[in-house]
Amino acid sequence: MPVKANITIDENDVENHSEEIPVKFASDVDKKYVENRVEGNTVVFDPDNDQPPRNAKRAKELTGDGALEETTGDIVGIEDGAASNEAVIKEIPHDVFSLLYVGTDWKSQSLAVFTFVLQMTIFVQILNDLFATNGNQNENKYHIPPDNTSSVKISQVLACFIAVITQDDFISSVDIHNFSSSKWVISNGMRFVEGVFSLVVSFMFIIQSQRSVDIFLNFVAVTFVSKLDDVVFMLAAGSYFGSKLKNITKKVKESSIPTDRRLQFRVPRKVIFLVTLLAMWSSLGCIQWQQWNNKYLCRSISVQM
Repeated sequence: MPVKANITIDENDVENHSEEIPVKFASDVDKKYVENRVEGNTVVFDPDNDQPPRNAKRAKELTGDGALEETTGDIVGIEDGAASNEAVIKEIPHDVFSLLYVGTDWKSQSLAVFTFVLQMTIFVQILNDLFATNGNQNENKYHIPPDNTSSVKISQVLACFIAVITQDDFISSVDIHNFSSSKWVISNGMRFVEGVFSLVVSFMFIIQSQRSVDIFLNFVAVTFVSKLDDVVFMLAAGSYFGSKLKNITKKVKESSIPTDRRLQFRVPRKVIFLVTLLAMWSSLGCIQWQQWNNKYLCRSISVQM
């Protein structure tokens, strides 16, 4: 028969204890998901079938009023990524976009929006240059070279692999799907758009480059822009934007979110990674095949007198 058990935080584990600790939630989504498991300040579990929470080490920091900030996974005793009957509890990414979801003040939300606008502005400017025709209206609108050496083609294949494994924003946005919170939809949507633009810009640099050194130099620049959301989050965590934003970054690190229970399918991260990688390799293979068939040879010359 289910019983009530109070929880406290020990240095090594979470144990049953007589001292009651008020439980606060990082978001309304967390509170709604565990409301049937929590009564008052105690966690209800069946000692014959359930186990006390085991992964609350990250949530052992007390707030100023002595209340414990617990994540969803810590309350219900589900390890990160473990499956339940209704949803999978996942940690939210530790980036500036998560500040928009967790934070409630204008400063944290404006910082997330500013970073997103900065990244998109840079990506759009780069794409504008990559697609510029310079007055030369020909069929090769993507400026793909007629052919490349074998070393460049190998570098292109490797660069596609590196582009996917370093693009965590896109994979995380697809992996963590929850449509019950509008703030999460906006936050995750910005993460998704930024990740897609990063992959597109990286791929354009890869197919337009004619030297291996150009491929990787351009790729490093794109990677830096795509990681600006992580850099800004680190600066906020280091008190560069004030103590209030630092406290919000702590909440981000302690927060989890259940995937949407209305969706009847769950795609593992490795499947998302493989599908994205195969899509880039397939596109690159088609381009290299067309290069081999002289598809991108210059067919006209314009002379201005």
